[in-house]
Amino acid sequence: MVPVKTFKAYWDAVSAFLGIDLTLMVSDETELQQQIKEVDNGGVILVAVIPSADTEAPDADNIEEIDNCFLFILKKISIQDLTRAELLDIQEETQALLAAVKEKMTGDFENVNSDTPGSVLMRRLVIDKMHTDPEYNYLGCTGWSLSFQLKSIGFSHA
Repeated sequence: MVPVKTFKAYWDAVSAFLGIDLTLMVSDETELQQQIKEVDNGGVILVAVIPSADTEAPDADNIEEIDNCFLFILKKISIQDLTRAELLDIQEETQALLAAVKEKMTGDFENVNSDTPGSVLMRRLVIDKMHTDPEYNYLGCTGWSLSFQLKSIGFSHA
């Protein structure tokens, strides 16, 4: 499993690198709903959900864990105050940010000869299991979500 502080530090660094206003790490939607209430309209948020993990082990000598990760890039909005064109602009803005997040992740994935925290975390990225969805008026925000997997050898992400 991915250590939660390592996971949070990575997303804090990505947010700072991309100029995202706020990074939140949550366990579930209830916690996210509480934290989003405190965000001002217009704020762009990167939300990292603490990963769940599944074990894959054909035998005791070959144990792996797959961390199921979920991430949002959201902009807090007041949907009733926006025209369709303004909403489309926000969707495009957050889509570009999510694309930049994926570029950063894959760049860190490719950087196998480095021991930077980003490359250590993302070298376990299952590159062919990334999935993106639009999020419309989700908890008062609009943007995108990304699901992906990280693979651990054994039960730790070392």
